[in-house]
This record gives sequence, C-alpha cells and structure tokens, in this order.
Amino acid sequence: MTPPPSLRSRIGRALQSGPKPGTTAYGVNLGLAFLIVANIADVVLESVPSVAARWRGASSTFEWFSLGVFSFEYLIRLWVAPEQPRFLRSPLVGRVRYALTPMALIDLLSILPSLLLRSGVDLRSLRVFRLVRLVRLLKLGRHSDAFPLLGRVLSRVRGELASIGVLAVVLIVAAASILHLAEGSAQPERFRNNS
Repeated sequence: MTPPPSLRSRIGRALQSGPKPGTTAYGVNLGLAFLIVANIADVVLESVPSVAARWRGASSTFEWFSLGVFSFEYLIRLWVAPEQPRFLRSPLVGRVRYALTPMALIDLLSILPSLLLRSGVDLRSLRVFRLVRLVRLLKLGRHSDAFPLLGRVLSRVRGELASIGVLAVVLIVAAASILHLAEGSAQPERFRNNS
C-alpha cells in the first residue's frame, strides 16, 4: 500500500497547468488567469483620469487583494518547487533554482513594484513602477497551453524571422532614402541634414 501524497505534493499538483476542466488545477489556473486579466483592466482604467479619481478607493482595495493573492501564489510555488523532479536536489537549492526560472522571475516582477509602493518607499517620481504591473500579463503564459506552443513555433522559425527583420530594415532605410531624395529639395525645413 502506497502512502497518501503529502500536502506539499497535492498543492504542487493543484498549481500545475490542468488542461482538463473539472480538476482542481484547472479551477486554480482559471481563477488566477481571471485575476490577471482584471488587473490589466484596472491598470488601463487607471490611465483615464476621471475613472481613476472616481474609483480610487476600489482600485486600491483591488490592488491590495491582488498583491496578496499573487504574493501568496509566489510563496506557495516556491514552497512546492522541490516536488518537481528538476528541483529535487535539496529543498534550498531546488527553491533557488526555481526562483531563477523565467516564470518565477516574472511572478516576482509582477508583485515587486506593488510591494515597494505599498511599503512606503516614495516612488511618486517613478510612476513607471505602477505600469510595471503590466508584467502580470506575462503570467498568463503559465496558465495557457497556447503560450508555450507559440514559443516553440517562434523558436523553430527564428532564422526566417531574423531574415524578415533584416529585409524590413533594408526596405525602411531604402524608402526613407528615396523619400529624402524626392522631397528633400522641395521641403528643406522638413528634411534638413543634421550633420
């Protein structure tokens, strides 16, 4: 008779992507994906001054709630990391290796600006820190099978994409040169040479 799985093991499975509806993992991932989309909507609405002024209290409460959920998720994922075979070595080393993975860094970046703002650090001059919350959009990659598939496709065609990028740059430079030659003498104030 095999022993029942530990609490850490059960929680680790619940946090893994669950493609089958009805599983705990599916519900957890769906809830987190909804919260991420709601956070992006909140950031967008904050950019409208009249909406930001009217809903400032609700937006602040929602940000506190989101910060709590995302911080808890990060800490739980750090705790259950040794359950995955690639982080199994020792609990400490496994957790450090997990913390340095791209998705763990995205998780940390999604909460760090809010933690700094909420800790009382004066970042009013650095309003960009509020926009860094948009990093939460990247967290959707963990909750969808489409993002890893897109990454694999882009990786396979990276040579072709690089060729298209070089071709696009050449075409833009050629078009700008032709435009400068054609219109430069007719509109010297618009096409002045700064050299």
